[in-house]
Amino acid sequence: MATIYYGAVLLVSMYCLADWRRGLYLCLIIDAIRDPLRKMTEGHPVAMTVIGVAPWGAIFLGALIKERAAAAGLWRRYPMVRNMVYCLLCALVPAGVLASILYRSGYLLAAVGSASYLVPLLGMTVGYLLARSEKDVLSLLRFYVLVNAIMLISVPLEYLKFDVPALGGIDVVWVRYHGNSVVALMCGWYRSPDVMGMHAAHVLLFSGILLLRSATPTTRTAYGLIGLWSTVGLLLCGRRKMIGMPIIFVVTYVLLCQWRGISKASGKLVGLVCVCLILATGLLMTQEEAEQGNEYTDYAMTLVTESSERANKTFIGHTATTLRQAGILGNGLGSATQGRHYLGIKTTADARGWQEDGLSRLFAELGIPGVIFVVVAGVQALLSLVYALKLIPPHHPAQTLQIGLLGTIAADLVSYMFSHQLFSGDPASAILVTVMFGAVLGAPRIYAQSMQQAAAARNVRPRSRFPSAASRGLGQRPPLPEGRRG
Repeated sequence: MATIYYGAVLLVSMYCLADWRRGLYLCLIIDAIRDPLRKMTEGHPVAMTVIGVAPWGAIFLGALIKERAAAAGLWRRYPMVRNMVYCLLCALVPAGVLASILYRSGYLLAAVGSASYLVPLLGMTVGYLLARSEKDVLSLLRFYVLVNAIMLISVPLEYLKFDVPALGGIDVVWVRYHGNSVVALMCGWYRSPDVMGMHAAHVLLFSGILLLRSATPTTRTAYGLIGLWSTVGLLLCGRRKMIGMPIIFVVTYVLLCQWRGISKASGKLVGLVCVCLILATGLLMTQEEAEQGNEYTDYAMTLVTESSERANKTFIGHTATTLRQAGILGNGLGSATQGRHYLGIKTTADARGWQEDGLSRLFAELGIPGVIFVVVAGVQALLSLVYALKLIPPHHPAQTLQIGLLGTIAADLVSYMFSHQLFSGDPASAILVTVMFGAVLGAPRIYAQSMQQAAAARNVRPRSRFPSAASRGLGQRPPLPEGRRG
């Protein structure tokens, strides 16, 4: 099984070099099938998960080869992105040197850690180039929704205890203790409840974006049903950081729409998400084993009742503990990265505990100086996103697409801050987020293209932002007086 999978990844990577735009769809298929194939392979080799990033690397190279000039426009039009990368490198290089000094074969640890930070940046360029047209972006979202809606069939199958291959965790039974109850966490064909929950949340959010862009009642109904379907899986994952993603999305979407003066779109999307959450909760509460179904919905409600306590414990308590353990400079790059134990390198973090949340991981690996650089990099990224939003008029369709993608990015960012394992241990999941980031930056290209097409349809040259010399009367002789003409 593993040999066939590796061969398929190699063929897909070669195809992505030749045609990176169509290769994106193959990458989504590879990302979907790798977990069930790994479960059915003897030994469950972790390489099957890691190698899934190879097609994404091939897409990046193929995109640079085919559209180098357009890719250069990202750095030229958004100097804030260039500053962001520089700041990130300033945070990683000293931490990598520290890891190489502190640990035997520490350079390998630093390489793994740096990859978890830098590899996702490949997706930023890919997303920027993908946003050649609105159709390209929406088509990729549709395919993602289709593939993962099919994958989510496995979640109720596991919940209802069907005997289907590749269901459940990899050599682990995922359970959650809450009060006096023990509830099994569903992951279906995905490798963990976190991964399943992230994809279920993305399906719900993308379905909302696509529903707003649908032209017929039939397609709107279809996306609404898919959103409801994904919400059931989202609740069954039993992970509050994933269940909270739609809430972060809605808050971000509404705030950005109000800022840009687009209230109608925000109302529709809020309604969809609320209806999906209510109906999915009702379905779980009315199924045959009502007591077990209530455990999932009751735990989901603790997102409201316990979120403040959880946030304080995570961002204040865990961070303070990490600073006491790791000191000002941290433990070195890669010391808290998911999957580092496969290298067989003993670090100081092994004896002191595990940093689950993303903020503690940053302090553990980069230290206080590195975190300062990361904060500056984050500010530069935020400035670039705001600038991209302002380049498009509020009521242009590309603006609502931008806001929808930004809401998804915000939801993923909050999820990362509570638990980084999903993204640090699986670069492909992080690449998907940075593809959306790049698409937001590339959306002004969609607007510019639509303006050019509209001008061509009217057979009128598009008006330049700056007046030409002719329009200002420069370089032209003044008109002769009436008596001297002819």
